[in-house]
Amino acid sequence: MNIWAGVILALTAIGVIGYQVNKLKSGAENISTDMKGRIHSMDFSKVVFAIDVTIKNPSDVKIYILQPFVTIMYKEKEIASSTVSDYIIPIAAFSPAQLKTIMISAQYINLAGVAAELMQKLQKKDTKVNLQVKILVKVILGMSGTIPARLKDYTGSKTIVSVPPILKDIAF
Repeated sequence: MNIWAGVILALTAIGVIGYQVNKLKSGAENISTDMKGRIHSMDFSKVVFAIDVTIKNPSDVKIYILQPFVTIMYKEKEIASSTVSDYIIPIAAFSPAQLKTIMISAQYINLAGVAAELMQKLQKKDTKVNLQVKILVKVILGMSGTIPARLKDYTGSKTIVSVPPILKDIAF
């Protein structure tokens, strides 16, 4: 009788863990993002873009993501990208999270072949320039206990799942 009770408890535990992992994965798959961009500043050597990102969690579980990685492209060429970060951002169930504005600096010298054209278009106040913005979001599954501000400070078990890249055309 004790052996069967142990087997039933073990199977129940495996089922509950599997259900929780599946619930977290479905929450990671269903997140969505909104992005808005603007020119923060521009001088003779660089242009600084400000990207505002809102991530929406439509699931019934709290999720944790890493600070998103953002790339700005013009005519299918990468012109600038954000810095890589391991900051953890919690997003409550059924809630949006407005992230801190992501500042991205594009040095004209690094814009190989598109700098002059892009600079001219950006300087014209009456003309909008469409740039493609790509955002990469990584969801952290399986975290428990006290969640630190940075992933490197977390010592428990975890799984990191990448959400498919999200591309959006933004007029600057």
